[in-house]
Amino acid sequence: MRTAWIRFAKAAVAAWALSGFHPGGASPVSAAGAEASDGWQASADDSWLLDMRSGGFRLGDGIRGYQTPNGICVDFADVIMALDVPVRLDKKLRRATGWVFDERRTILIDRDAGEVRLGSRIVQLTPAMVRDTPEGWCIDTAALSDWLGVKLDPDLSNAILRLETAEKMPFQLQAERRSRAAALRPREQFDLASLPQATTPYKMWGTPSLDVVASLAFASESGGDVRFQRRYELFASGEIAKATVEARLASDSHGVPESLRLRAYRSDPGGQLLGQLKATHFALGD
Repeated sequence: MRTAWIRFAKAAVAAWALSGFHPGGASPVSAAGAEASDGWQASADDSWLLDMRSGGFRLGDGIRGYQTPNGICVDFADVIMALDVPVRLDKKLRRATGWVFDERRTILIDRDAGEVRLGSRIVQLTPAMVRDTPEGWCIDTAALSDWLGVKLDPDLSNAILRLETAEKMPFQLQAERRSRAAALRPREQFDLASLPQATTPYKMWGTPSLDVVASLAFASESGGDVRFQRRYELFASGEIAKATVEARLASDSHGVPESLRLRAYRSDPGGQLLGQLKATHFALGD
C-alpha cells in the first residue's frame, strides 16, 4: 500500500506541474522569457530595409525589419537612432529605459518582467511584440506605435516606414529649422576667374627660408661601449635667377654631410613658360 501511495503522489505532482498551476498563480515560463508560439525565425527572405519618412523629411539611414505572422517588426536600435531619442537598450539585461520626445514620457521595456511601463501606464508584453533577430530586438510596428505615441505605417510597395503624428515632434521641428536655414543661406557658386588676381614676379635673389632638424642620440652597448649619434637635415627655399630653388642637406650618423639635393622650378598658371610650349610648370634637379 505504501509503494502504491508513493507512485500515486508522484503522478499527481507531475500532472500538477504540467498543468501550469504553481503557488501564487505563476506560470512555469514567463511570457517574456518564452519565444513566440508561431515558430517564426528571422530569415533573409523575410527581411526588409525601409526608409523612415515623416512628411517630406527622411529620418535616419534606413530601418531594418522583418515580415512576421503578425505583420512587420522593425529594429528598435535603428528606430532609436532615426528619431534621436534618449533610450538606452541593454541586450544583456533585456531592458530598454529612457524617455520619448518629452522627459515626462518615460519608457521602460523589461522583457524578463514581461511588461512595458509608459509613465504610469503598464502594458503586458507578449512574445510576438518583441522578437530576437540577428540585428537585435525587432518590435512589432503596431506595438511600437502605441509605446511611442506615434503611428508607424509600413508601406512595403515603396519600402517606406511612414511616421504620422498628431503634433509636431522635436525631430520634425529640427528638420524644419534646418530647411529654413538652408533657404536663408543658399550656397553660392564662385567663379575664381572673376576674382581679383595678384601675381608676385620672380626675383633674381630671394632670401631663403631655413628649416633645421637636428637629433642627438646616446647609446650604451652591452660591452660597455658608449656610442653617440648626431644627425641633422637642413631645408632651404628661396629664389635665384628668377626661379624658386629648394635645397636639402643631410648628414650621416656622425654629423658629416652625406647628401645634397637641389631643385629649381618655375610655375605660371597662365601657361606662358618655355615660349611656344606654353608650359605651366618646369623643374630642373632632384
